[in-house]
Amino acid sequence: MGFHLKRLANPYTIFVIAWSICLYLYSLNWAGIFPPISASLYIFLIILIVIFAVIGFFYNYLKFPFSSMEPIKLNYKMLLLIVTLLWLPNFAYSGIPIINSVRDDDFGIPIFKVFVLSFNCFLSVYGFYFAYFQRDDNHVFINHVLFVDKRKETCNNH
Repeated sequence: MGFHLKRLANPYTIFVIAWSICLYLYSLNWAGIFPPISASLYIFLIILIVIFAVIGFFYNYLKFPFSSMEPIKLNYKMLLLIVTLLWLPNFAYSGIPIINSVRDDDFGIPIFKVFVLSFNCFLSVYGFYFAYFQRDDNHVFINHVLFVDKRKETCNNH
């Protein structure tokens, strides 16, 4: 019985692991300032964890029809410039947090920063996708820095 990354990497298993760890760590009461979890919330989370565990179990064994699609390629440098320019009004509104001792709650234009942060998160995932999954030989360093390259190990053993 080996370790299968596909079983661990499905979103349902990640949900189960993450919330199980959260519930366990929260139940240790390491931070005394937080109130204990109410019984209804605890039951709700346990039911969700069980449902997602069952769905994750079936997700590993079902074969879904898959059709390959070519992702839309956007000008990544232009998107980086746009997200940088979108952060400038937030800095102009409340200053640079580390210099002005601004707390995270007080930083940025209240509604505008939510859109900028969402766009920033999208750009991070989009950039990682094209740097790693659509890589050519120029981006192989990501595989060696972040992940263990099993192909290289198996090639050297034969």
